[in-house]
Amino acid sequence: MVARAALLALAICAPTQELQSYSSLDDLATLSEEQLVSRVREQKNRVDRDVFKELGARGTLASFEALKDCTQIVSSKWPLRFSYEALGSYKDSEELSEVAMEFLERAACGSEPMRSSAAAYGLSLYGEAAAASLRKVVKSSKDPETRSTALAPLLADMAKSGDKADFKTTCENLVLTYRVYRPLGVDTFKTFLSAGGLDLFRRKLSDKKLSAEVRCMMVTALEECADGDTNEVLAEGLKAKDPRVLYETLRALSRRGATLHRAGAQRLTKHKDDAVRHEALVTLARLSTEDPKFIEASIKLARDKDPVERGAAAISLGVLRTTEALEAMHGLLEDESYTVRIEAIIGASLARHESSIPALISRLDLTSGAERDRVHQELCLLTAEDHGKSSKRWAQWWRDAGAAFEVPSLEEAQDELAARQERREESATQSSFYGLNITSERVCFVLDLSGSMNFRSRGGQTRLQILKEEMDRFLDAYPSGHLFNMIFFGNEAERWKESLTVMSDKVRTAAKQHVRGLEAPGATAVYDGLYAAFEDPMVDTIYLLTDGGPSGGKIDDRDEIVMEVKRWNSLRHIVIHTVAVGRESLLLESLSAATNGEHIVVE
Repeated sequence: MVARAALLALAICAPTQELQSYSSLDDLATLSEEQLVSRVREQKNRVDRDVFKELGARGTLASFEALKDCTQIVSSKWPLRFSYEALGSYKDSEELSEVAMEFLERAACGSEPMRSSAAAYGLSLYGEAAAASLRKVVKSSKDPETRSTALAPLLADMAKSGDKADFKTTCENLVLTYRVYRPLGVDTFKTFLSAGGLDLFRRKLSDKKLSAEVRCMMVTALEECADGDTNEVLAEGLKAKDPRVLYETLRALSRRGATLHRAGAQRLTKHKDDAVRHEALVTLARLSTEDPKFIEASIKLARDKDPVERGAAAISLGVLRTTEALEAMHGLLEDESYTVRIEAIIGASLARHESSIPALISRLDLTSGAERDRVHQELCLLTAEDHGKSSKRWAQWWRDAGAAFEVPSLEEAQDELAARQERREESATQSSFYGLNITSERVCFVLDLSGSMNFRSRGGQTRLQILKEEMDRFLDAYPSGHLFNMIFFGNEAERWKESLTVMSDKVRTAAKQHVRGLEAPGATAVYDGLYAAFEDPMVDTIYLLTDGGPSGGKIDDRDEIVMEVKRWNSLRHIVIHTVAVGRESLLLESLSAATNGEHIVVE
């Protein structure tokens, strides 16, 4: 204790040295603790993470006291996180680990959410030694993100116990944070299922006290459960109020081949949320393939004035597959709504009936852009053939093969096409974006203007400069008469135009001038940018570019963003092509995979 006091006195009373100007992070090791703290005071929330890492790496009492000072100087999300993270460096110090944990526990139980969450993260780095402190934070903190951050390292042992009290604690405190991703939550509930059984989950999916995200994780975990009563427990999710839970539950029950939820699905066909209503109608079709009254109702639904109803009918009629159902579905290939036409194309592929082949062939020359691409794709999957995007070659093939042709299974078609190593035809225009060909005539760019876009690539240009050059090339080549827009996201989303705009020489010039003036000072509100793009009903293709993980938006959890986009896209069928700058991005890869898009990584 005396030795510690002496060290502390030396750290506090050391004579002040004149601060020097250092431009490189390589110089940090030459600075004293006092100089490093002074740098933090000077740069505050702009200070580099390596300053905190340098202090933590020293493992001394002086550096510990300096880091404590730093946590009080900074005030924004990331610097706070980095400063408290550096305090985790003392976990192996016999002298300082206990006092560091005490400091972190007090901060984690504090009343400032950003600070308490960051401190909980620092505390979690101490592992088993901090278990009691972390449980105290979970019990006492008033901030949901702080509680979940503290809960994260405890989840594995809690789930293995199968204990009801631990299950309750998990359900009530788990939220998606940078420490708790959706797969961790799903795996936790799978473990609870194995250890504690299905009874833990009864009546939880309809419990409005639990967050929608927690209940959606439960749905995913339950979907793979082999217990015979699982469908009954899952069906309780159809009593929930939140549309996300309803949507995920309907899909899970359908994938399990369940049949007991007909009444619940019937009730949800009147739900105010379009995605839920649509999924409920499709679910009923899967449960009613032998019901003549439902087939008649679906054919009638194909004439409804609501495009959501007609779109659901298109999928349903493909599932029902009677002659009358197929005729009505083929009629929807000419619907006035783009979304309904896409769903009729999907319905034709689902039906896997030879009568859909000439119907799709006739659509090839009547469509363009993303819709034509989709017709071509589904024709290939329906036939295991590929005769390009013009109807002429397809029509000739069908005249030769039609009488004796047997539609292969989807698996057979996929295998055949893969074996041929299908090559994509040259796009109708030479427009491209980072090498991705642009065939859509209704395209929206969703582009990152976060501060990290100012980082330089190995070629010396900033990422923003390269983006400007790519957009300039696109704007030069994109044909007049086609539609496009640009949405930029930093701290929030900003549209260049309120909706898709017709390309012309005047618009081209204005767009290029706007792009040249772009600056990148913000955060990475990916969700907000995507939401703004989906608000435009004319968009059929999105090109999303970002160089970092989501932060600063309405939702900044990767898994929740993907889940929401999937739900929106169940009605829109927008193709999202993604460009990850500087590093691989699981978010972008997941978004493109879920929407039939392409994903690339660039420097």
